[in-house]
Amino acid sequence: MSSKFEILMNQIGVSDQLRQDPALVNASIERVVVHKISKIWEFHFVFSNILPIEIFLELKKGLSEEFSKTGNQAVFEIKALSQEFSNELLQAYYKEAFSEGPCASQGFKSLYQNLQVRAEGNQLFIEGSEVIDKEHFKKNHLPNLTKQLEKFGFPAFVCQIEKNDALTQEQEAAFHMENKQIVQAANEEALRAMEQLEQMAPPPVEEKPAFDFQAKKAAAKSKLDKAEVTQMIDVTTEENRLVFEGVVFDVEHKVTRTGRVLINFKMTDYTSSFSMQKWVKNEEEAQKFDIIKKILGFVFVGM
Repeated sequence: MSSKFEILMNQIGVSDQLRQDPALVNASIERVVVHKISKIWEFHFVFSNILPIEIFLELKKGLSEEFSKTGNQAVFEIKALSQEFSNELLQAYYKEAFSEGPCASQGFKSLYQNLQVRAEGNQLFIEGSEVIDKEHFKKNHLPNLTKQLEKFGFPAFVCQIEKNDALTQEQEAAFHMENKQIVQAANEEALRAMEQLEQMAPPPVEEKPAFDFQAKKAAAKSKLDKAEVTQMIDVTTEENRLVFEGVVFDVEHKVTRTGRVLINFKMTDYTSSFSMQKWVKNEEEAQKFDIIKKILGFVFVGM
């Protein structure tokens, strides 16, 4: 390794064992750019081959920790004189590309980071479900991915999306199963909330027939199961007797001079959101609806 690179290895505390690794034997520093305002030290290294991922991560960690002690930041790019690599090494660096920088944006990272890739010539094939094959990713994110791989020492790739129908079906099945479980759990929560409301209610007047909660619970569940659900985004005019499936995220009580209470609450089904109202006779009656504040799952609301 060059004398300058050896001095840098001493500074960041690289072990003697690692320095003897064949991957670092001919290592050198091509140039260093110091950005005074941002305090970023930009190193350009030259290695015989693309580094094993373990050595790359050790070098990255050492530079980051040492330069942060003085309030600076160290970044680096690699030029590999030989760009031969295994698919395993490519896969490891592909995942590393999402650890920081422009590829670390949450939307892109969540969809792409764990996908399988392979190289054929200068083509980088990324295998995934139909959802990743969008113009937005091709235009705004995949160019950043190829640039990041170049900084690791890889050649300039052209990314190609390879749609996998099996992955698409698997992703859709997982989504529908998860959604079904959420709705089922939320409906059960809503029914438990109704039961608590009933338990908080004052006892019925003797001359009136006793309230059969189980019958009402069964009827409510039947209505929930059979109701035709409308998405909030589809409502463009004032309408009555619509059923929404969503979550109540804000509840407020307002007491009028006459003692009546207006309950204002907000609900969303994640396509849109509405503010809704319900009048009750007095504050005692309004307290029965405080349980709405505790409902975090999906509920059905009629208008």
